[in-house]
Amino acid sequence: MTKNNNTVASKFYKKLLSMPHVFFRMTGVKIEDFQRIVNENRPAWKRLQKKKKCHGRNSKVATLE
Repeated sequence: MTKNNNTVASKFYKKLLSMPHVFFRMTGVKIEDFQRIVNENRPAWKRLQKKKKCHGRNSKVATLE
């Protein structure tokens, strides 16, 4: 994802935070549960990203959200 795509995704996520009923319908998960899941998995995600070998194009995902 490019920086521009991450900005769009971030704005969309922030907008969804103000509409919990829409977030739940789209994901099947409450916002509180989603944030807990993200926080629990963030350390493992960062470890995997460090291990990842980058060949060719930049394949890093900027954020987990």
